[in-house]
Amino acid sequence: MDRHRSNRVVGICCALLVMVFGSCWVLTTTLIMLRLDTTVTRAEYQSGTSGHTRELKLADGRTLAVDRSLIKRAGGMDSWRHVSARKAAWQRQILIDDRVVPLSVSSDQWRVLAGLLVVVGFGYWARFRRRSTE
Repeated sequence: MDRHRSNRVVGICCALLVMVFGSCWVLTTTLIMLRLDTTVTRAEYQSGTSGHTRELKLADGRTLAVDRSLIKRAGGMDSWRHVSARKAAWQRQILIDDRVVPLSVSSDQWRVLAGLLVVVGFGYWARFRRRSTE
């Protein structure tokens, strides 16, 4: 394999890794890929973010970062005080006490993924555009 082709393969692999990690972040902050059977003690604002992420404090000491749209769909910050939260992994809804709350990817999260794709695409284009002019 020549050098240009191997560089292209490495670039594609790196781009795929960025998109996979971005997708995992989205699926984690929506709680879609997680299995939960715990008590949420409270919801808090997450410091150091632009306001799109909240923290769920769990009774077992863990903290989960979640998208603010999930907090809103469940009824706001106060609705997360001392409630049980149950769901299977990859299930698209969560049972909070007696309420079923749908889990979905918010428009903010779609924008983050689109932004990652634009940055990766631009980097790939700029790198190989420069090579073709050499």
